[in-house]
Amino acid sequence: MKNINTFSHAKCLKNNDPRKEKYRQQRKERGFDNSELWLLDYTIISFTLPRLKVFKEYTQSYPVYKDDKIVIETYEQWQAAIEKMIVAMEKYLVNSWDEEAVEGIDLFLKLFRELWS
Repeated sequence: MKNINTFSHAKCLKNNDPRKEKYRQQRKERGFDNSELWLLDYTIISFTLPRLKVFKEYTQSYPVYKDDKIVIETYEQWQAAIEKMIVAMEKYLVNSWDEEAVEGIDLFLKLFRELWS
């Protein structure tokens, strides 16, 4: 399996750590190693954030979405929602967990199925 993996935490291990070989083999066999599970939330957001940024620039469509707190009826509202998710993920990665980050991650969870283009 050919794979470029940038999410492994194994690189922080000392060179003589016996887990390094085990993790290298896991990456070769399945495309990721167990060190990504140490901080799975961080791994998922690290994977998602750059793709969400490109998605914001790439997408030309938008979903129509309404619930008791969220209304998306225009492209501009969709762009604002995506930006809110991006800001939240950036804050999450630097441990700046404030109300804005909570709202943005909650928004991502609610709108997850709407991330299509």
